[in-house]
Parts: sequence; structure tokens; C-alpha cells
Amino acid sequence: MFDIPGSQTLLEQLKMRKGRRSTVLSLLVLFIALLCVEIGARISGIGDFPLYIQDAEIGFMVAPNQSGAFLRKNDWVFNEYSMASGAYLPNKKDNTLLIGDSIVQGGNPLAQRDKLGPQLEILLGYPVWSVGVGGWALLNELAYLRRYERILSAMNRVVFVTNSDDFGEPAFWSSDLSHPLKRPRSVALYAMSRYFLSPGYVPVPSSGRDWRIELSNFLEGYSRSVLMFLYPTRAELKNPALRRGRLDIHGDEAIALFKERIAVVSIASDPLWAVDLYRDDIHPTATGNSALARIIANHIKLNEPLTKARLEGQR
Repeated sequence: MFDIPGSQTLLEQLKMRKGRRSTVLSLLVLFIALLCVEIGARISGIGDFPLYIQDAEIGFMVAPNQSGAFLRKNDWVFNEYSMASGAYLPNKKDNTLLIGDSIVQGGNPLAQRDKLGPQLEILLGYPVWSVGVGGWALLNELAYLRRYERILSAMNRVVFVTNSDDFGEPAFWSSDLSHPLKRPRSVALYAMSRYFLSPGYVPVPSSGRDWRIELSNFLEGYSRSVLMFLYPTRAELKNPALRRGRLDIHGDEAIALFKERIAVVSIASDPLWAVDLYRDDIHPTATGNSALARIIANHIKLNEPLTKARLEGQR
């Protein structure tokens, strides 16, 4: 059998062309698939989440004046003071400032009505202005109150919701995955990164600040009712010894230092609170927020006569 001159070269060329067409087709199919995933992600609303801003004094906070609906059902709103509330129009009779971390903010898994502030507002019958950012510590919260001191004149009370991680260094911005500063170019890629990857640990530098000093300064400038609710993690609720060493110890210190100016309440000691009210290791379910709001409302009503008596005694 004889080979036709050049036939081998021709066959090789045909194979190469076929391989290139196959590669181009595969890339085209991959591009279309990725495009469909991206379109699906955008349509789903998984990219409709709050944005944040960095701040030299506060650390970071939710950007003001924004709203949306995560997954097109869990609505959220932040006003001009980065409060998880509508436009800031304080009531002339009664207002509550609720401040904390992700427990107060509520997060993307919950609709606005199921978050702690709105639930508390229903029970009190007057506006509750919620300021919460996931990752904040007590020092971040106190820095916010210094920045927006002007709003305190309208507040009848300030309510802190604190957990065992809140009594250390102030938090600072470290990752777009947990606290995005801008909309991602690819919603699908961002969602996969956020929900399947954990941001790397970033050591918190020493600030030289002390929550005791800054809380004392705040209490000197604000004479109305102040309540601090000690919120346990699921593990701390189940293990009293762990809770005493991680959380209650800070509450005891706050009482010792500021017993004339602040009411400290242990959530774990309230019969309304239970293990099945958590949706993860720390955050409450919608039902949990309802129970937590009830606990806070009950103590606000108990604390008001004591605060009024104290203020009258100072006159």
C-alpha cells in the first residue's frame, strides 16, 4: 500500500482543525453556562445586600440611605444615620435607641419585620431606632454614639445588646466577603465565595482603648435610661460555667462600675429564652427575635420607674 504524497500532512491538518472547533465549541458552551449562572444569580436577588463604608473613628458601618430585598423577599432598609429604620423622624413622646452587632442588625436571612428592632417597636408602641453591624464590639458602638451624639437628645433610653466577644478591641473592616464596600462585578462568583469560603483570620491590632472608660464617658453625658442585655451564644446558654467565665464576668464588672447608671440584664436567666431560638451558633431565629424583644420590653417597663426616681432625686 502506497501513501499519497502530502496525505499525512492533510490528515494532521484536518485533525487540528477538528480539535480547534471542539475547543471553541467547549469554550462557547462554558461561556453560555457561566452567563446563565450569572443571570440566574442576579434574577434571584442574592446580590441585593447592604453595602458598608470604612470609617477611621467607628471602624466601619452600614452605608446610609439604602434599601433592598435579599433574594427578593427579605427586605432591608437603612436611613441617613445608618439605622435599620425608615427616615429619622423621632416621636415627640418616646424613642428607643437599640444598638449592637449582628444580633441587632438581623442579617440577610430575615425580613425587616422579623428583626429585633421592629419586633421591639411593636411591643413598646413607639419608635425603636436600630443601629447594628455584624462584627461590631462595644467600642465601635460607643464611637457611633459619639459621632451622632445629637440624636441622643430625642432618645428616652439606649439599649445595648452585647455578647462575650464585644468587650475587647474595636472591630475594623477587613473583607469584602463579610462587609462589601461596592457591588461585585459577578454576583455569582461573589455569592460562591461568600457562602462557601471563610474570610481568612485577620489579627486585631491593639487600639489602647478601654470599653470601661468610654462607657463611663458616655454615661456622664447621657442621663436617661441605659440598659445592657447580655446575650449568650448557644454554647454559653447550654454551659453555665462557660457563660460565667466569658459573658457574665463582664456584666458583673459593668454593674460594679456603673450600678447607679446602667441596668444589666442576663438573657440566659430569663425563662423566655431557650436553645431552640437560635438559627446557628449565635443568631436568633425570627421566633427568637420575638422572644428577645419581649424580654427587652419587659425590662424596659420595669426599669422606667427606677430611672425616673433617680432623675428626680438629682434635681
